[in-house]
Amino acid sequence: MKRAILPVAALAVLSLMAAGCGSSQEVQAAKIPHVGFLSVSATEPFIEALRDGLREHGYVEGETITIDWRVTRNREELPGIAKEFVSDGVDLIIAGGTKAVKAAKKETTTIPIVMTNSGDAVGTGLVASLARPGGNVTGSTQISPQLSAKRVQLLKEAIPGLSRLAVLWHPDHPNTPRMFREIQAAVPDFGLEIISLEVREPNPDFEAAFEKAISKRADALMVLRDPLTIKHQQRIVDLAKDHRLPAMYETMNFVAAGGLMLYGPSFRDLYRNAATFVDKILNGANPAEMPVQHPTTFELVVNQKAADAIGVTFPEPFLLRTTQVIR
Repeated sequence: MKRAILPVAALAVLSLMAAGCGSSQEVQAAKIPHVGFLSVSATEPFIEALRDGLREHGYVEGETITIDWRVTRNREELPGIAKEFVSDGVDLIIAGGTKAVKAAKKETTTIPIVMTNSGDAVGTGLVASLARPGGNVTGSTQISPQLSAKRVQLLKEAIPGLSRLAVLWHPDHPNTPRMFREIQAAVPDFGLEIISLEVREPNPDFEAAFEKAISKRADALMVLRDPLTIKHQQRIVDLAKDHRLPAMYETMNFVAAGGLMLYGPSFRDLYRNAATFVDKILNGANPAEMPVQHPTTFELVVNQKAADAIGVTFPEPFLLRTTQVIR
């Protein structure tokens, strides 16, 4: 059933009519959508991009839509938040990241769930297929074919003398093993040796990981994004700087914290695009029949201040490929 999105004045009139004559149909017409948002990785710029997307579709918080924003850095809290949303009877759940989507999907098979971003949505069982999800989950994946190989290529272009590449990753996360395997498959094409730096919860030893990288004479570092590395992003960035190790990240929050560079999908665009899914579903579309979308916009951002601090000089052809240089 399509949900009417009405201006405030119209809602007020309908409320008065309902109070005067007690029509259940008019009370239903006055109901605005109630949406729950949960994530362990969303940052304020991503959330603001989602808000922008919703405004572009005519949704105004508190007037034509109600959103319960729940962002936690403790993924153990996700199931409880999802359970609350189901208990509250939300009309739709927006989930940022694979862990959040899995928590929401475990609690409900009927309430539509929109992924702002996910890893391997098929491999982790979130959807039956990207073309036809087949359940109550749809949205966007942050995965794009050849993305890991592209990161290796750009890092090689940025650091021409690169021969030994260290990869910092969390092997227990559902998405990172696949990403690590993709890097393993890509490095021979660039004549590189890979050095695996595994960190695990609950007590990830990042210092030991960096000491291993230095002892193995790593020339550069790739950091795979997951809730663990996001949680410790400042620590990772600082260690890379202390060890003068050029590092490639996946998202802007690492570079904003002082990291050297990133290449990856625009998470702002992914979050903004989630609003389109929300609008279509609230107006009657079936998530089971809405294809999951790949990212279409990518960012190559370098932090010149961070480069100067560790003595890195980027080749001019590489700089010409950047979408942003932070000075």
